[in-house]
Amino acid sequence: MLDIRNDVQHIKNELHLHAAHYSVQDLRELRELDVRAYEMQLRLIERQYEHDLAMDRALVERPGKFATRGQYLALLVVLSVLALAAYALHEHEPWLSGVLGAIDLIGLAAIFNSSASKRHP
Repeated sequence: MLDIRNDVQHIKNELHLHAAHYSVQDLRELRELDVRAYEMQLRLIERQYEHDLAMDRALVERPGKFATRGQYLALLVVLSVLALAAYALHEHEPWLSGVLGAIDLIGLAAIFNSSASKRHP
């Protein structure tokens, strides 16, 4: 399994366009030859580093954002079904209200159960 991960990472590195990695000596020589090219290269290296850092952070932060958004939307659905059950009870439909209320409670338990199981594997 580890070999596959290394192969995938190697392929990603080959496909990803990185800024050229110059040694300190190469950068000194470039600065002596052309200051503008040297400054452009430094900016390119800085931008590449910032981009790589942002992509590494995104791998960690995005799944959490999607999970949180999904929980909020699920809570909205549960509250909507609860309002529908209350309306059914108001319209003297106790069976419909009971079924919707039971579905609502099961959905609410599923939301909290899934979020608790993800935090404590």
